[in-house]
Amino acid sequence: NLNVISEEEPLISSGKKRFVLFPITYPEIWALYKKAQHSFWTSESFDLKQSATDTQVLQLISYMASTFDSSTIHDLSNRISRAIQIQEARSYYGFQTMRTNIQLETYADILKPHCIDSSPSLQTKMSWIERQIADPGCKFSKLVLVDALVRGLFCAGTLAVLEWLVRDNPSSNISSAICQITSDLTQDVQFCYLVFETFCKRIHPQSLEKVIEEAWSLRKILYRVLDNIKPGFDVTLVNKRIEYMADRLSIGFGGSPIYHSQRGF
Repeated sequence: NLNVISEEEPLISSGKKRFVLFPITYPEIWALYKKAQHSFWTSESFDLKQSATDTQVLQLISYMASTFDSSTIHDLSNRISRAIQIQEARSYYGFQTMRTNIQLETYADILKPHCIDSSPSLQTKMSWIERQIADPGCKFSKLVLVDALVRGLFCAGTLAVLEWLVRDNPSSNISSAICQITSDLTQDVQFCYLVFETFCKRIHPQSLEKVIEEAWSLRKILYRVLDNIKPGFDVTLVNKRIEYMADRLSIGFGGSPIYHSQRGF
């Protein structure tokens, strides 16, 4: 169980339930929602049909994208949004669900017809997520943390690998799509930080570090097969990037850096 320090989670308190949106009660949350809204895009924004010609790159992108599981991401988001009583936060999570659908559509456009079945690492990751939130009494602060890890470490970590793969052609449509999705995920993680800081129970530092380290260990499982698909893949450099992301997440949830790694690329 994730140890928490304080006793109240006002974001999900029934006393906070409102039936109208205006006047805005939480302007910072509303501002992040409007920022996300202004960055709206669709999969048609990028012509991805002829963007990639390197078969090895396509195979690796396909393998990496197979580590996304849309149903689990949506289930987690839906569980969070059902618990929330604050209208401003509901607005953001509703928009986030739509944007996630657009991201998944874009992955499909990149990968046609190169998709592969879900990988063993996907099943391991999904089992870990489900185990973290399986308890019906799971604290809201833990749901927010797991959501941030899914978006800021699992999904963003995959995009970091894809960014490395297409680094020689930064002006390609695939590169542009990756940058856009990365920007979306960054906004989502920032929203998790704001929700946690403003409303959630504080997490015990040792518990926080344990969960983040477990999530990072699942990323390492994925990278063991990458050299077989793309010789020369710099696992060490990418690992440093993911460790950097993990440190940012730890700080965002009130902890300290765990790995003290630089961004890498």
